Amino acid sequence: MFQPKKHSWQLWLSRILWLSVIFSAISAFFKQDWWLLIMSIFTLGLMIAPLILEKKLAVRLPISFEIILTAFIYASVFLGSANDFYEKYHWWDIILHAEAGFFTGFIGFTLLFLFFSENKIKAVPSLIAFFAFSVAMMIASVWEIFEYFMDTLFGLKMQRSGLPDTMGDLILGAFGALVVAILGYVYLKFNQKNWVQKMIDELIEENPQYRN
Repeated sequence: MFQPKKHSWQLWLSRILWLSVIFSAISAFFKQDWWLLIMSIFTLGLMIAPLILEKKLAVRLPISFEIILTAFIYASVFLGSANDFYEKYHWWDIILHAEAGFFTGFIGFTLLFLFFSENKIKAVPSLIAFFAFSVAMMIASVWEIFEYFMDTLFGLKMQRSGLPDTMGDLILGAFGALVVAILGYVYLKFNQKNWVQKMIDELIEENPQYRN
């Protein structure tokens, strides 16, 4: 049976972000700002999704992982799209897509690592690293398709400069994913400590069933 996660400043920060989105949704409703209301609800849905997956997959996310995910969703969807940070600050898109590469690369690395730990599959470190990179690129590509359809169907400007914006986003995502893949490979192959190893250790601490 899972033990409750320890409370920390990270957990409180996560809750503050939740409350700010909820307040924004309520405020948007009374102001009849339907776009902000829809995006606030969409943000909340994305924030809830990991909690649902935790229950479905019987996996506990470390608090550090949880706050990174929550902060990324908040920054990209709520601040970036709903509050026009992409338009106000040209560097906002660059930072978030690079961060997305790191984050999705880690998700891919973690998925295969957990299967590897349970002996469900046999995989060499290079295969796990390649899988992490591939998952990140798949997610980045799906996101660009999503941006294209949102621009086409609703007249948004998520792909501000068209093809250059798309390619720039994919290159940034690939860079972040490649860094994670390399760090993950070094950790598995040479047992060298780095931040990917630290995140994996936190994940295993929350999920002792994956301990070798």
